[in-house]
Amino acid sequence: MICKQKGFSLIEVLISFLLIGVGALSLVKLQVFVEQKADYAIHSVEALNIAERQMEYYRTRADDVSGATNLIAFSAMASPDHCLTDMTLGTIYTLTCDASALSLSNSLRHINVQVSWQDRLSVNQSVFLETMISKYSEFD
Repeated sequence: MICKQKGFSLIEVLISFLLIGVGALSLVKLQVFVEQKADYAIHSVEALNIAERQMEYYRTRADDVSGATNLIAFSAMASPDHCLTDMTLGTIYTLTCDASALSLSNSLRHINVQVSWQDRLSVNQSVFLETMISKYSEFD
C-alpha cells in the first residue's frame, strides 16, 4: 500500500518562517531608511529657504543708499552685520555668509551662503548657495 503524503514537512515550515522573518526585518530597515531620507528632505528644504532669504537680502544692494531704506551699501556687503543669523536663532540651523570682493574687480562680490545642521545621527549636513553680485543694480 502506497501512502501519499499530504501537508508540509517541518523543514519546509521552518524555511518559510525564516523567509518571512528576513522579509519583515528588511521592511523595518527600509522604513528607517525612508524616515532618514524624509527627515533630510524636510531639513534641506528649510535650510534652502533660509539661504535663499539671505541671498535675497544681499540682492537688495545699492551703490549709494542715501535716502533709501533696507538697502545694503555695496561697499559694506562684507560686513558680518549683513548676515541674518537671527533667522536661525532657536533652530538647529547655523547660517554662514561670505561676501568677499573679487581680486580682479572692485565692482563684483562673490557671495557664499551656507546653512548647516546636524541630523539625527549627529552627522553634519549643509546647503550651500553661491553667486556673484555686481555693484551696479536696478536700484541705482
